[in-house]
Amino acid sequence: MIATENINTFWAALCIEELVRNGITFYCISPGSRSAPLTIAAAQNPQTDCHICHDERGAAYVALGYAKARGTPAALISTSGTAAANFYPAIVEAAMDAVPMIVLTADRPHELLDTGANQTIDQHHLYGRYARWSFTLPPPTTDISPRFILTTIDQAIHRSMRLPAGAVHLNCMFREPLVTPNKFSFPADAAFSRWQRNQAPFTRYRTGKLQVEDKDVSAVARTIDQSEEGLVIVGRLGRDARGIERLLDKLGWPVYADITSGLRLGRKKWPALDERLLHPTRQPDEWQISVVLHIGGALTSKAVQQWLERNPLQHYIHIHDDPRRLDAGHLLTEKYETEIGLFCQKLSKKMQDRQPSPRTDRLAKLSQLVRRRAEDEILRQSLNEPAIAHIVSRFILPHHGLLLGNSMPVRDMNLFAASDGPAVPCTANRGASGIDGAIATAVGYAHGLGRPVTLITGDIAALHDLNSLNLVRNSTMPIIIILINNDGGGIFSFLPIARHTEVEKYFQTPHGLTFEQAAAMFGLAYAQPASNAEFRDIYRDSCRREQSTIIEVRTTAEENLRLHQTVEEKIRLFIESGR
Repeated sequence: MIATENINTFWAALCIEELVRNGITFYCISPGSRSAPLTIAAAQNPQTDCHICHDERGAAYVALGYAKARGTPAALISTSGTAAANFYPAIVEAAMDAVPMIVLTADRPHELLDTGANQTIDQHHLYGRYARWSFTLPPPTTDISPRFILTTIDQAIHRSMRLPAGAVHLNCMFREPLVTPNKFSFPADAAFSRWQRNQAPFTRYRTGKLQVEDKDVSAVARTIDQSEEGLVIVGRLGRDARGIERLLDKLGWPVYADITSGLRLGRKKWPALDERLLHPTRQPDEWQISVVLHIGGALTSKAVQQWLERNPLQHYIHIHDDPRRLDAGHLLTEKYETEIGLFCQKLSKKMQDRQPSPRTDRLAKLSQLVRRRAEDEILRQSLNEPAIAHIVSRFILPHHGLLLGNSMPVRDMNLFAASDGPAVPCTANRGASGIDGAIATAVGYAHGLGRPVTLITGDIAALHDLNSLNLVRNSTMPIIIILINNDGGGIFSFLPIARHTEVEKYFQTPHGLTFEQAAAMFGLAYAQPASNAEFRDIYRDSCRREQSTIIEVRTTAEENLRLHQTVEEKIRLFIESGR
């Protein structure tokens, strides 16, 4: 039963109860006065899991990480004004990467807008086109049936979860007194009374799954059967890839699996392609393909995209559950909006059995040799960033998760991940590819997975999200932060802007800081290894102890650039020597 003495807290309790009945129990609450009715309602509901997040930006990234792990949204609660604006970066990322999220912002009533009232901004459609749906709830009143609240919540959840998923924004206006008693009553309502007596949502949305048309499956199967050789590209995926793995096992084509696909880590049966062989000077001369089957979302690698644009394809087929265009090179010939796993499962049954061709076998073996050459080079050097990625992918525990920061960490893991490590859940914020909220995302990802998480991030991203170390300190799931400190934005050493040394500081942003005192401030364990072997031992010990830890790795952008160039040159010479 919903029973309160204040109409604001009554409406807020309805909101939270209906969210809970729809399975939304994880709440990130940032402090504020105007949002007190929502906060009290969430805190008092016995089925909620509430987390206090002092910074709204961090709170939103916790919600993002949680939903990435679960596939279902977390809820955010904030007060009015700039507090609500701080959700924006994570909402953009959620929109770009199709991650569901429920955003509840408190607001002043209409009569205080445009009056100079304190902490009052225009919050209507605050997040623009990056919210899947926005709706402003009027100040609570007895003139409106409580059913209005329930059906609005149910609609919001539906709009957040419907593909492409994303954040929905419910802007909740409250008049004072916010929580003190103000007697109210509603006329008797049979439908609302029935809702109070049961535990079900008021409105159930029966959204059907995407259709998998047999004619579409047959068309793709015919294209594959009529093609002597092709390439499979697997981009970002959801959590269930079982149907895809069966297809790749049977297809016999080379497979390029992006690190964010979830199919890169761990030993696989299919012939894996190393992206370094897609360079125009390294691709085997006899390997010519006319068909690409692209499964899932976008890729981390620019080299793969450039290869696609250089090679004329008869068929570039994209299998995805998102209706949006994913075709930066304007190359797609066929796009199937469908349920990915089921489509691949049916496709594997429909197409003819096939074995890898001799050319594919040679390509897979060459890919293995290239990876080993790269591994040997980075591991024999002093402590370096590619080796960090390789060691983590090899020694992370099977029951852990992995989150990759943007700029170099996700790229290095894409290039240097070990093929013989465990197959752990792996993700990155690659929707908008910002450095925002990496630490907070790791906390949410760990809670969503119910597993410890390793985060590999850079120093600028860590500084950007430093106060989220408080979330790490309070996390019930251990977070191991591998913090690569090269004193600035090391990725800019790889870009053309690096030639303009006179303005280097405006891009590299050197800061001269280390993070040992930050770890001490937030009560986190800390280590700073001096070699690859020492890093390996510290990391393995941290995983076993399952204690939140910062492992700071000191490198320089110049050394990192030289190492990447050395590896690339040795691979080039190795391939040319074998021709």
